[in-house]
Formats: sequence, structure tokens, C-alpha cells
Amino acid sequence: MKSELEGRLQFDAIQAAEDLTGLDSHKTDLPVWLAIGMMQANGKRKSELLTAQLDSTFSSKLDYYERVLAAEGFSKVFEMEIPNDPTHEKDYQDKYFIYWHPDGLLLSFDSYFGDSVNGGHIYFNFKPNDWKQFCTLNIPLSGGGGVYESLDCREAIRYYLGKMRETGTFLPVWENRPFLWLLHYMDTKEEGYDYKAITASRIAQLPEHVRNSITPA
Repeated sequence: MKSELEGRLQFDAIQAAEDLTGLDSHKTDLPVWLAIGMMQANGKRKSELLTAQLDSTFSSKLDYYERVLAAEGFSKVFEMEIPNDPTHEKDYQDKYFIYWHPDGLLLSFDSYFGDSVNGGHIYFNFKPNDWKQFCTLNIPLSGGGGVYESLDCREAIRYYLGKMRETGTFLPVWENRPFLWLLHYMDTKEEGYDYKAITASRIAQLPEHVRNSITPA
């Protein structure tokens, strides 16, 4: 049986609205408008459940998010100020962070408006005990489909990482390096930016034990 949180995380507002009205959202807007309200209500309750468990939400403030990371066992291994966009005046300073977990989890994210989490990913090597069973968990992973994957770092990271630990093993030393995007939002504003060079530069600034763990032999 699904927990309430699991149900909230997997909630499909459009499908729920179509089931409730018996109407096809491709033929009429009524289910869509209903779905918007259902999505908002679900999001509010979902955030309440996650916050009660000291887990991340899409609206996490930076200080709260860093508390979540500390509770999960992450430690900060890189931090830099994001250069200001010269076309915008602002009275806050955004930053870019990289965190590391001894299970072999590399977390990269940036902030916006100075105090909120913008976005990023957790990179790792993971081996499930049974791929078919693991796929039924509906964890929103991306990657190559082998032992290397990534996970959006914003919502429910403690919940999802916990589910993964129950059903498989993270590799503290990677066997394969997944596609890494270690860039903040201003990196991409520069014309002709080289994401490979920027990512390589960020990796070079990480502690030796982290570089060794994410560099396959």
C-alpha cells in the first residue's frame, strides 16, 4: 500500500481530473482547469509532509535546504559566488555549490534571489538488486540506464535516496562517470561557453578524495 507521501509524489492531476469528470482533456479545457486546482492542493500537502520529515521541496529556502543536506550526510566541498548579470540590478548574491556524500553522491546546485534553491542534480553510480522491481518505484531518474544515473536535487531527495538504498547499492567509488553538468545559470549566459571545460575546471577544484571517487580507473 502506498504511503500518503508516495501517493502525493506520484499524483497525476490531469489523470485525476479526467477520472473525476469523465472528460478528455484533449477535447475540453474543463479537466485542465480542475487539474490546476488539484495540483496546487496536492503540492501544498506534499510540501507539508516533506517538511515534517526534514526533506526538500520545490520551494526550499537555501538555509533549510542546507539543513536537509546535513541531515542526509552531505558535506560542502565547493562554493563560489555567481557573477552578477550586468544588465540587472539586484541587492542579493547568488551562489553555486557542490556537495559530497561518502556513499558516492555528488550534488550540484545554484541559488536564486540569494536565498532559494534554483536547481541542480545528484550524480552517482547505483546498482539495483533487481532492475524490474526498482523500476516500479517510479523514482524520477535520468542517465544512461546502467549503473550511472542522476536525480533532480530539488524535491524529496531524502525520500528518493532512502528508497534507492532499500533496493540497491550506491558505489562510493564510481565505475562509470555519468554526464556531469557542473555549471551555474550565469555560465550559460556567455556566448560560446564550453560546458566541458567549465565542468573540468570545477572538478579540478574539488578535494582529492572526491576527485578520486568520481574518476573511474
